[in-house]
Amino acid sequence: MSGDDQFDLFAPGSVTVRNDDPQTSYDAAEAIAPHRSKLQARIVSIVGRNGYRGATPWELIEETGVIYNTIWRRLSELKKDRVIVNTDRSRPNDRGFNETVVILKRLADKLR
Repeated sequence: MSGDDQFDLFAPGSVTVRNDDPQTSYDAAEAIAPHRSKLQARIVSIVGRNGYRGATPWELIEETGVIYNTIWRRLSELKKDRVIVNTDRSRPNDRGFNETVVILKRLADKLR
């Protein structure tokens, strides 16, 4: 990852998306910014950028460099607030165990 691709989690007013991310990632990050922690906004941005493919906790760990327990807590909060939802899909993590894929709730609603 080049320096241009990295996020500054502590920069005031920083938008937690990369320059080449689609507009949906910018929209998601900005919509949640006033209400959520920077890590939550970053998770929403990553999940949003992945669209219907979604993300697993392990993939979020890989992309953010944040430990599992922290990612799990932020995912739990975002699920409780109905920002993201579990899918019926899973993918293996680094140890070969399947983890549930999450997507943005607004995308899940379109699948119904």
